[in-house]
Amino acid sequence: MSRVFAIGDVHGCSVALAALIKAAEIQSIDTVVTLGDYVSKGPDSRGVIDLLIDLGGRCRLVPLLGNHDRMMLAVLEGDLSFEAWAMFGGNKTMDSYDS
Repeated sequence: MSRVFAIGDVHGCSVALAALIKAAEIQSIDTVVTLGDYVSKGPDSRGVIDLLIDLGGRCRLVPLLGNHDRMMLAVLEGDLSFEAWAMFGGNKTMDSYDS
């Protein structure tokens, strides 16, 4: 029997996300809906994105964008300044890609 999981507001906390994924024992027939805010604030946004990419290859993943993810995309598209995003934790996201 397949299950549906909802995970929200990870905010760069890859260790917590990894622990949750492991504890849930997610199977290939399961669906995981992630409710956005993958980046900003926490120490490892890059790790969160990597975990989600891996998870998407192991089950049905339905990733929704949160406001922090949308801000990051707006910076990449030139619609928002990095300084504006940095006030909401964008600098932590960039730091995770520098290491």
